[in-house]
Amino acid sequence: MIHVLLACALLAGDPVNLQQAQFWDVVRMLKHPDARERLRAVDMLRESGYVEAAEPIAPLIADPDDKVQLAAIEAELTFFMVDDGSKARRGFIRSRPKSLGMAAFDAGEAGIKPLPVPAAVIEHLLTAINDGHERVRFEALHALGALAHPPLDTAQIRQLVATLDHYDATMRAVTARVLGRLKVREAEDMLIKATGDSSPLVRQYAMHALGELRSTNAVPALMQQVEHYRSNTQATFALLALAKIADPSTADLFRQYLASRDPGHRAASAEGLGRVGADDYVPQLEQRLQKERAPAVQLAYMFALQTLGRDYLQHIVAALGDNDSAGQAAEYLVELGPSAAGALVSQLSSRDADMRVRAAGILGLIGGPDVLPALEAARQDRDPAVAAAAEAAVARIKAGRQ
Repeated sequence: MIHVLLACALLAGDPVNLQQAQFWDVVRMLKHPDARERLRAVDMLRESGYVEAAEPIAPLIADPDDKVQLAAIEAELTFFMVDDGSKARRGFIRSRPKSLGMAAFDAGEAGIKPLPVPAAVIEHLLTAINDGHERVRFEALHALGALAHPPLDTAQIRQLVATLDHYDATMRAVTARVLGRLKVREAEDMLIKATGDSSPLVRQYAMHALGELRSTNAVPALMQQVEHYRSNTQATFALLALAKIADPSTADLFRQYLASRDPGHRAASAEGLGRVGADDYVPQLEQRLQKERAPAVQLAYMFALQTLGRDYLQHIVAALGDNDSAGQAAEYLVELGPSAAGALVSQLSSRDADMRVRAAGILGLIGGPDVLPALEAARQDRDPAVAAAAEAAVARIKAGRQ
């Protein structure tokens, strides 16, 4: 009887077949010799949303059939994403994406539920990054970056770092992103080497990853990139990485490029000056802010000034309401940490549902027990995307207290 009730609750979809199916009967179908039946079972379990299906589905990430593999990866992501875009609602993902793996990765930590991901899922995703099918590799690698949590074990690190030498430049670039996200410091030397890769995209993401790792060892190589490319996009990526690392030796470089004609250079230099604590540049930053017309650069100036003791927090929070600047603002607010929580709590009552979603997600990353009452109230929000984001934030904060 319990299995019937479970199936009815979890496999609601088609009013006849799915509601009558028993959960474990569907799980057994994952081993069916017919790929069409395996695919049907994966789809049923994905639609159920029952996270306990994650582990039995994991082996199908290595299924001989490409369609089954891709469906298995998508199912695993759906179990753990706060919003997978399937209901075309406002939230972390605004519509059903072409690549769910990339969408999950781009949504960041706030877009993933704070639930333990079975080790089998991570292991099979690691295996799939060497699959012969290009799309499977691409989805598996992004899903790995979205679902895995640092630190990885030695064998996993070796397997992932080895992909930096993949024949496919896209795989090398995505691997660099994943290594940065998962804070794999053991990849530092290979990432520095990758700043000289033949592919511009690989070079860019390798530099980005080194910034994420705050790699002081990479400073000479990144300085060389700035010097070599100067006004090129490559120089912007190098400056952004240096700004993340914020080594005191780079302060003069940021002062120099703050006057650049390139908006990317100006934004990166402002961030760097803020992070290195260049108090002497506060007046100049404020003057430049008044004259600046590029929104991304304006936001970077505000972040720098906030880190240097001026009060621009409300302006940064307000940028969350703009789809073009929301990602940049969110990154700054997470870096500013608990000091930004109060300003975000007030946005949980914003008339803009996107703003409420984003505020809840960031609060889950930087908030403490004092923001729980506001988030608990937001769980009852009329917009399901807001309610889901608030629920995930509450769970994340409570998990951090245990």
